[in-house]
Amino acid sequence: MPGFNDEINKIKEEFKKKVKMSFQMEAEFEQILKYLAVNGADHESFFRAFFEEEKIEEPVCKAEAKKLLAKLREKAVRETTVRKTVTRTPEIVGEKHIIAWVEEDAAADPRAAELCKNADEVRIIKHYKDIFNAKGHNFKEEKKSGNFIVARNKDALVYPGAPFCQSFGNEHFYYASCVKNCIFDCDYCFLQGLYPCGYPVYFVNLEDYFEELDSLLQKFPVYLCISYDTDLLALEQKLHYVEKWVSYAQLRPDLKIEIRTKSGNSTLFKHFENMLKSSGTENCDNVIFAWTISPEEVISFAEQGLPSVEKRIGALKAAKRSGFPVRICFDPMIYHPDWKKTYQKLFSNVFNSVNAEDILDISVGVFRISNKLLRRMRDANEDSPVTQFPYITENGACHYGEISSEMMSFAKEELKKYVPADKIYAWEGN
Repeated sequence: MPGFNDEINKIKEEFKKKVKMSFQMEAEFEQILKYLAVNGADHESFFRAFFEEEKIEEPVCKAEAKKLLAKLREKAVRETTVRKTVTRTPEIVGEKHIIAWVEEDAAADPRAAELCKNADEVRIIKHYKDIFNAKGHNFKEEKKSGNFIVARNKDALVYPGAPFCQSFGNEHFYYASCVKNCIFDCDYCFLQGLYPCGYPVYFVNLEDYFEELDSLLQKFPVYLCISYDTDLLALEQKLHYVEKWVSYAQLRPDLKIEIRTKSGNSTLFKHFENMLKSSGTENCDNVIFAWTISPEEVISFAEQGLPSVEKRIGALKAAKRSGFPVRICFDPMIYHPDWKKTYQKLFSNVFNSVNAEDILDISVGVFRISNKLLRRMRDANEDSPVTQFPYITENGACHYGEISSEMMSFAKEELKKYVPADKIYAWEGN
């Protein structure tokens, strides 16, 4: 935000003349002003109007300042219109020169050769982290570059599910990541805070994942999410990994996998269906395709360029017709001043298009993120209303505060109009 620091310091100094703030309170005050700025509001006028409303004449102590700051945050959040068109980092102009970095251990793999056939330049490296973890990355620009990394994953391949994710009542909840980074670019994506680099990493040793998973399955049934660090379905025509996972899962009844997606590609499922039939299986009940669906209003400012609600629903219905269980994820719900109206409309539109009896279950939850990841997300995406929102931080987790509870209560009650309560898995944690 060019010039913003000078403006904010000026306002901050004026505020501090009458309001005594701790270092933490100063940071919170600055974040409120940033949120106003990214939404195009005149943060200086907003601040002055608030000061006049509160009729502050005498210096305010820290205890009262905390209450005042909470009021300012509430006013900024409730009254600010989220900007629909956010200025992005300029697109890379001219022809792209696509570079593929390939680990020497992966270079001879047929999958590596297939992935690299359209690259303009192939560079052999010792380890993918030499590129991925190097200093000086620009996450947003790298996502647009077309460059990528091909590697063999030598770390843990299957590991326990993250606490911010839902297990849907499954005791042994695990997670696997055969691709790092996603071709979609959602403002709320935790990957921009998790990874320093925006290049996707394609791990070619998929069979090693299956082998490690087989060892786990000898101990207990496993519920496995395989598409949190990317969108595997959106990459299917490039990777064909979903096909491999479906083939693997159909022979392992003690395994249940979830493939989370925002893809609008409805043509793939007939192929999966035919593949199953040719192997003597009519369907694959233990492969769940789960669509994250947001209101079009949220897509416009937080999921720019992604498939519409209509396309995602079309893909979901195609998966169901081909015999796969389908899940709908209204998660994360993103706050904006018209959230109640837009989510009510979304729920109505979805269940006017989809038979509720065809849905395995529903996931619903508000946006939540660790404080550490949010700090990095704000640096990577400093012009986004989502990353710059003045979140409440509790026990290292950032969320909307009281608004989170308000949104969750509303969503659960609305969804009960369409599906039984026992089909709704709600994220209740902060």
